[in-house]
Amino acid sequence: MIVLLPFLFILLFTPLSYSEKMSFMSDLGASSIRLLIAYVVSVFLAVLLGITLSRGKVGTVSLPIFDVLQSFPTFAMLPLAVHVFGPSDLTVIFFLVVTVVWPMLFAIISSQKLIKTAWEEAATVYGATGIKRFTHFALPVAAPGIVTGSIVGLGEGWEAVVGAELIVGLKDHGLGGFFEAGGTQGHVVFFGVMALLLFIFVLNHLVWLPLLEKSHKMLTE
Repeated sequence: MIVLLPFLFILLFTPLSYSEKMSFMSDLGASSIRLLIAYVVSVFLAVLLGITLSRGKVGTVSLPIFDVLQSFPTFAMLPLAVHVFGPSDLTVIFFLVVTVVWPMLFAIISSQKLIKTAWEEAATVYGATGIKRFTHFALPVAAPGIVTGSIVGLGEGWEAVVGAELIVGLKDHGLGGFFEAGGTQGHVVFFGVMALLLFIFVLNHLVWLPLLEKSHKMLTE
């Protein structure tokens, strides 16, 4: 039932017109798809880089580079992305990847730094090498970092997707267009923001908090 709260809020408890309600849900779906695609790409990059480049001499060299890159203002990259990809979905997704990937990457790197020597020795003794070591040792250890980084990264992603859609000019489908169209009507923006916050709250409650608890249990079992 809780998963229906954002939609019930929009349909039953807002003074928006029927067309505005349908527009919000359609735009929420479009923005969610863009953010989901960017999240999948970000997970792949963050896991690959976080696990393979976080330790040893490679980690010593790569970490300062990552730190400099993540400090670069992401919105400054939007004009370059528009120039390369044009005002398209690809531009917004690229920008979202740049926004979401950094919290995930550094959370995974932090989790890898907590690996104890005894754990690594035990993994070696039990024959965890190559892909098996990655899937049965490194990835479970990185799980709390993946979930924590996802929560932070997606929190920034929801803000970024609205801004990117506005700047890029995707006004037909997306929350950026919805809020821009309702900019002269304060109640439209207010109830749109409330519904979005409720949607994010439900998503965190149903998905990310249980995953966070489960990921921590993986390290203690």
